Amino acid sequence: MDSVVFWYAIGLGTTTVIVLAVAFAGSLLANRRAMRREKELRLERARRNAEQFQNLAESSPTALLVYGKSGVLYANPAALALTGYGSVSELRRQPLTALLHESERVLTAERIESILTLRRPTPMREVRLLRADHTVRVVEISSQPVEYNNEAAVQVIAIDITARKAAEAEKERLTMALMQAEKLNALGLLTAGVAHDFNNLISIIQLSTASLTKRLSGETDVLRFSQELDSIESAANRGAEITQRLLTFARPELQQQQFLSLLNVLHDTRQLAQSIMPKSIRFEIVTHTASDTIFGDPSQLAQVFLNLIINARDAMPTGGTLTISVFTPDLSWVKERFMLDSADIGGRR
Repeated sequence: MDSVVFWYAIGLGTTTVIVLAVAFAGSLLANRRAMRREKELRLERARRNAEQFQNLAESSPTALLVYGKSGVLYANPAALALTGYGSVSELRRQPLTALLHESERVLTAERIESILTLRRPTPMREVRLLRADHTVRVVEISSQPVEYNNEAAVQVIAIDITARKAAEAEKERLTMALMQAEKLNALGLLTAGVAHDFNNLISIIQLSTASLTKRLSGETDVLRFSQELDSIESAANRGAEITQRLLTFARPELQQQQFLSLLNVLHDTRQLAQSIMPKSIRFEIVTHTASDTIFGDPSQLAQVFLNLIINARDAMPTGGTLTISVFTPDLSWVKERFMLDSADIGGRR
């Protein structure tokens, strides 16, 4: 009886082990199938994402390149059009230095190496791109680390701003041309008055010279005629001063930013404009500041003042008073600034 029970137990134990082994194997198989299915789903999602990215990149008007240690890995049609190469394979054969202006090569290579090593994006910056036909385009690029075909790479987005830069340069040129045209227009208004001033100066010189000539006919000591000589010198200096201001105002030149006295520019402009201001208009400058030093272009500032004076003159055909006040604004958030206030009988400007 005992032997029967023993063999029965042995048989039962073997059956249990077999059942457990079969169950464990089935569980492993199910897990493997689930893992395989999950992997297949991940691969499918990755494939769809890659396909969507490819479609977006291929249809994007913005140039997109992927650059790795072996060179260019991918370029969309917009990037090929921007660089001037016919295919990705042709572009892939070009080293990085061939795609950039020589002044950009060292810094850009260092930035790409930094992105590949540190895996950090870089902010957008402006570079000069060298096309296949050796023409230069100005582009804004932004770079960030990516993985492309299991390889560490850098995704570069490039926006062509050559036309915008050219438009900005043309705008600046037209602005300078307009300023010069305004100067010439104001110069025409000044001509008649300047001619009148020169006539007065010449008259002084002529009268003083005639008087000196008569008195020198019987005298040899010219020290007695110092007053006439001083008048001649003063008139000549005044003529030279007016001429210099006129030439400085009319001369076309580049903007020159410098520290200058606001009041000095204002007084010089008033002196220059005296010949076009009728005697019926009184011109006053009022100062309410201890310091008037600013950083700017004296020629442009004089142009602003002259336009202001001419506008005020035209607004007062019957005469009046033009007052320009210079003061420091009483504002806590404004530091080292000046304000100008002009008023005439025609109203406030």
